[in-house]
Amino acid sequence: SRSENWLLIGIGVNVQSCPQEFHDQETTAPRMATCLKEHTAVSSDFALELGMVLSQQIPEQIQQFSQDGFSSSIVDQWVSFAKLGEYYTIRTTGEIVQIIQLEADGRMRVVGKDGKERLLVSDYFV
Repeated sequence: SRSENWLLIGIGVNVQSCPQEFHDQETTAPRMATCLKEHTAVSSDFALELGMVLSQQIPEQIQQFSQDGFSSSIVDQWVSFAKLGEYYTIRTTGEIVQIIQLEADGRMRVVGKDGKERLLVSDYFV
């Protein structure tokens, strides 16, 4: 019997438009939606070009991760871009926390204004 590993990745990029129900300032959604067209000039072929680049880059990154160790490679890359020690606002609650570390499983160790540490996922942040 052959054993295979699978990785399923879903990516959505709003290029030409975005869902209006998540776009208006008065939305009750935790964050507003936007699209690239609102921030930069994009050609009609841009979505296709972006899709081609992503379809080439993702397998290359997965190959690199499988050689280097998936979680440690992702954590190392994230930490290289992150501003550990900076303060961020939790989108859903408005609480301000400081990111102090990224754990091996991808959760962020933060400390709140009350001095208590806890683990969060990055989706909480603005």
